Amino acid sequence: MSLRNRLLNYQRRSSSAGMDLVEPGLAGVLEGLSQGCTFSVVRDEKPDDEITGSAPAIAANPAGSISGARGIDTPASRAGVGGGRPGVQLKSSKTTQVEQVRHLRRLALVAREKFNDYGLWVLHLGVGFLDWTPATSAEKSFSSPLVIVPVVLERRRGDSYVLKINTDEEPSLNPALAIKMGELGIEWPRGDQVDHRDIPELLARVRHAVAGVRGWKVTNRVVLDTFNSSKEVMYRDLLDNADRVQASALVRAIGLGADSGIASGTLPSTPSTRTASTRSSRPRRPPSCSTRTPPNDSASLPRSKAAAS
Repeated sequence: MSLRNRLLNYQRRSSSAGMDLVEPGLAGVLEGLSQGCTFSVVRDEKPDDEITGSAPAIAANPAGSISGARGIDTPASRAGVGGGRPGVQLKSSKTTQVEQVRHLRRLALVAREKFNDYGLWVLHLGVGFLDWTPATSAEKSFSSPLVIVPVVLERRRGDSYVLKINTDEEPSLNPALAIKMGELGIEWPRGDQVDHRDIPELLARVRHAVAGVRGWKVTNRVVLDTFNSSKEVMYRDLLDNADRVQASALVRAIGLGADSGIASGTLPSTPSTRTASTRSSRPRRPPSCSTRTPPNDSASLPRSKAAAS
């Protein structure tokens, strides 16, 4: 798998919407997700010559405020998750309050758009990170999230947001990292052998798996960002069923063509093949002169009908 995949090589620019959750730490974040976590107000730092004896003013409706809740429709909110009062405050890596609010808004918007357009939930916490190198002689190291925890951002009145667990999705070991570790010969925990909801146990298993690898390190870093692992799931399915795929004469014929050594008459005929041969044996009729009304464009149909087509 390509190391450009951000599930293998997580990088972001300072202008990116993703953020590290630096407080209250891995355990505190996980404990707070069930009821919801708010975000601490970022007090903008000023140069020394601008600092006065008065305390910095706090916004009238700070990000940590929970008054006047107005939830946005999300999978978890429809399931009634986090109905209680949020009790954990998160400190992010953003340096200004304006930046934090803007990037939280962006993350919530992207998650909602991807879910509405593709049915994929992409907003996650990357919990625990593996700092690793593909070879002992490699100079560049990579940082990969270990466990992907689906979350939602609910906007409250004003510019405050609450981070909650998304119960419509399951936490999972990073599927791209599992594939890459298999290529490197690391005995990686299999998804069907662990309880994905027991994140501390997952991290303990990973630490055990990489304990003897020089230069590799597992950290308790927690990141809020968008991650899409749908391609890796399909890739894993192909790997697990590689023998069945390669044993198919039809797949070999499609992939190799004449080099497959399979005679054309030995492949099972499909309905489309039989229809084509039947049509070719009949005399062709001249095109009809009658005028037919073209079908309506799918874009003009209601959303549900367009999706069904």
